[in-house]
Amino acid sequence: MNQDSGTLRLINTVSSMGGSPCFISVDPLNRFLFVANYYSGNLTVLQIDPLTGALKPSQQFLTHTPAASSHLHGAAIYKNYATVLDKGLDTISQYPLSSTGLASTDPVNVINAPVGTGPTHIKFDPDGRFALSLNAQSASVTLIPADPDTGLLMVCIKLFNHYYGLF
Repeated sequence: MNQDSGTLRLINTVSSMGGSPCFISVDPLNRFLFVANYYSGNLTVLQIDPLTGALKPSQQFLTHTPAASSHLHGAAIYKNYATVLDKGLDTISQYPLSSTGLASTDPVNVINAPVGTGPTHIKFDPDGRFALSLNAQSASVTLIPADPDTGLLMVCIKLFNHYYGLF
């Protein structure tokens, strides 16, 4: 971004490796861009060049199964995990991170949200004791306790139903 004019300059483009990218998240050290692809139900991890800010082609890619039902809608980076929300499968999955992006394409934790809720966004509280999940299909917000030391999520507790006008 040009600091004087506020205009943006295109650095480069790369493929998200999936259908309908709908959410991006950057890790706290600005090393990786995580892209949730809605229709293909996959997550792509792109490395960010530390000198130029350019995105490098994907070297990491994971797909939720069954892919026909999976609709990834969000990816939040917290502690040492990528927390991925799947609106189609009603799941919140946590994947371990490493210095190269994802340490594994197998989740270390999967929270099954109530069927039909459709989790789409998540936010951890500053102390890491819980997270709030916004659920598009059921128009609800879910409170999920978390381990403040590790960031791993526990069981879902529904907090609000039909929050129209709440936010």
